[in-house]
Amino acid sequence: MQRSVLASLSAVVLLLCLGAGTASAQQAIGQKNDSSQEATSEAESTQTHPTNTNISVRIFSPGDQGDVEQSNESEASSAAGNVNATGQTALQGGAGGSGGTQAIGQKNSNDQDAKSEAESTQTHPTNTNVPVRIFSGGKDGDVEQSNESEAKSKAGNLNLTGQGAAQGQGGGRVPVRVREDGCGCGGAPSVQAIGQKNANDQDADSEAESKQDHPKNTNTPVRVFSPGGGGDVEQSNESEAKSAAGNANLTKQAAGQFAGGVLGEILGRGPNGGVGNTQATGQGNGNEQGAGSEGESKQEKPSNASAPAGGSRGGGNTEQENESEAGSAAGNANLTGQGVLQAQLGGGSSYPGVQAVGQKNSNDQDATSEAESEQVHPTNVNGGVDIGCGCDRMALKRSGGGGDVEQSNESEAKSLAGNLNATHQLALQLGGGTQAIGQKNANDQDADSEAESEQVGAKNANVPVWVFGGASGDPEQSNESAAKSLGLNLNATKQLAAQF
Repeated sequence: MQRSVLASLSAVVLLLCLGAGTASAQQAIGQKNDSSQEATSEAESTQTHPTNTNISVRIFSPGDQGDVEQSNESEASSAAGNVNATGQTALQGGAGGSGGTQAIGQKNSNDQDAKSEAESTQTHPTNTNVPVRIFSGGKDGDVEQSNESEAKSKAGNLNLTGQGAAQGQGGGRVPVRVREDGCGCGGAPSVQAIGQKNANDQDADSEAESKQDHPKNTNTPVRVFSPGGGGDVEQSNESEAKSAAGNANLTKQAAGQFAGGVLGEILGRGPNGGVGNTQATGQGNGNEQGAGSEGESKQEKPSNASAPAGGSRGGGNTEQENESEAGSAAGNANLTGQGVLQAQLGGGSSYPGVQAVGQKNSNDQDATSEAESEQVHPTNVNGGVDIGCGCDRMALKRSGGGGDVEQSNESEAKSLAGNLNATHQLALQLGGGTQAIGQKNANDQDADSEAESEQVGAKNANVPVWVFGGASGDPEQSNESAAKSLGLNLNATKQLAAQF
């Protein structure tokens, strides 16, 4: 940034040396650069009254049974990215003459939006497995029913914007008032104004929703003199949403303004000086990152049942799950540099000059996550009859244990908002009667997480009947919610102001 400023100021001096006009000049430069990226994804899967049935009969046909699966899945992914290496440079020079007006406006904005939505809906889905084995040993396959939604969004920007502006007014003057003694009392004042603005906005929103209305997952195996293990019986309804919004901000803003003084001494100035000049510079840099995620899983009267009959070497697990997970992250690495130099040197002015500098840098990161899991009258049942052969001890050893019976309703939300702020603000004013410098640096990080798990009329039953049989599995029921929020800021901001 220092090299670019020196190069800009050198160019202004050269312009002043070449200029020789005497009339009032008006100079205006406007530079604007906008970048916008948007990525939107939507995935929706809908099933109405789906039926998945497997009825297998084995007689003197040993062998393993295949899995019986039913799934309804949606996935949406969005990504919006920008590598911004914008350069804006403006030079204005005026030599001699009455006061002129110089105005420079530079604006650079970046906007990235990533939105994803995934929705999976099942109405009265039925998944049924009825294997029959007679003198046919072997393991039964798993019986699975799933309804899943996943949404991912990313919005990122690497901002390397450079904004440089230099203005110079110097040299001679045109009298605006002549006294009786014939002495000129100075030239008309000059006005120099520079405005630099850089804005970055990244938004990432994700929403995943899974709904099941009266789902049924049933496993009813029958074994007659058919040793073997039973497969797992699983029912799941899951939603997951992930959002990330990030920006690496390396913006550099530099402005230099010169009137009379140093440049006037170089180019020649009248003994009485000029009237007061006005120099005004405003620099603004704003960064805003927002990440929002929402995961919602709902089940209305889900039923998951396993009822094996006959002899076996152990039943499989019977599991029912309803899970939601949402994760959000909003981060910014802010290495913004803002520098302003204003100079009005040389005395003799009847009217003092005015110098004003305003520097502002703001960072705002918001991360919001919400996870909700809801079950209304869920039923998870493991029952059946296992008849072993008590003819000898070896037969008793072959009789197996029952699988675990598990029911869970879980929600988890994670949010992270962080900022690495190493902003540098530098303002230097030389000369002038009125000098004003304002420097402001603001950082705001918000991380909000909400997790809610609700079960209404939940039933988890394990009713095995053993005749010459083995041990039963563990019946488990859980309803869990977890919410985690973290807001971080590493602030190494430096503000320096000097007035002479």
